Amino acid sequence: MREWMRAFAGVFFAFLGVQSEENRRYDFAKGRFIVFAVAGLILTFVLLLTLYGLVRLAMMYVQ
Repeated sequence: MREWMRAFAGVFFAFLGVQSEENRRYDFAKGRFIVFAVAGLILTFVLLLTLYGLVRLAMMYVQ
C-alpha cells in the first residue's frame, strides 16, 4: 500500500513539475514500472475528467 501511495505522489508531483531530484532518483531506483504506469494512467484519467467537467460547467454559463 505504501508503494502505491508513493507512486501516486511521485506521479502527481511530476505532473505539476515540482518533483525533487532526490525523489525522482528514489522512484527510478526502488519503484516498479507497473505501479508508476498504473498511477500515471489513473491520474491522467482523473485530469481529463476534471477538465471535461470544468468545460461543461463553463459551457452552462455561456449559453
